[in-house]
Amino acid sequence: MFDADHAKVTGGELDSSDATRRLGSVLLGAPVRKRLALSLLSLELAALRWTSDALHACLLGGWTHVIMYRRQFMSLLSQAYKLAPMDQVDKSYPKLCKLSRSVAQEFVMLAVLAPLMTCDLAAKIDDVVYASDASEAKGAYVFCPQREDVVRALWRTGRKKTSYVRLLRREEALVRKLDADKEEHEFGN
Repeated sequence: MFDADHAKVTGGELDSSDATRRLGSVLLGAPVRKRLALSLLSLELAALRWTSDALHACLLGGWTHVIMYRRQFMSLLSQAYKLAPMDQVDKSYPKLCKLSRSVAQEFVMLAVLAPLMTCDLAAKIDDVVYASDASEAKGAYVFCPQREDVVRALWRTGRKKTSYVRLLRREEALVRKLDADKEEHEFGN
């Protein structure tokens, strides 16, 4: 649809209405109705003591889709991914799972912050280039101020997706720490 204030684009909802543009923004995110429905369902579920693995998988999948438009919110999820083993969910035979308060709190935080889970396509490009690294202890990041044309070129040409890397199991990480020369194929991969 050409020249529309609201449109669906690749599964997301684009809001470029006059009111949004007056705020200096053009927003893209999961559809508002989906975010509100997930919020309501999450708040209702958070008040309970039990859930099913199938419901949990559906809810977590929905939230993961919503968060992909604003990935910083992925940091809200930790215990929710540990509640039920997703590879063992059979939606034809759901199993009851005790809903811990920590998982319930994660869902409440998602529900409350759902309106903010959009990206602003009109946002100015930062004049700083960042790089991050993960480590077992804390992780680190570096940054360097750059001209806007350099930052824009890096943004347009840089890889935004990485390839899959399997994380080491605890035993493998311990062996790797103790014996830095240990090869991955020695772990039976």
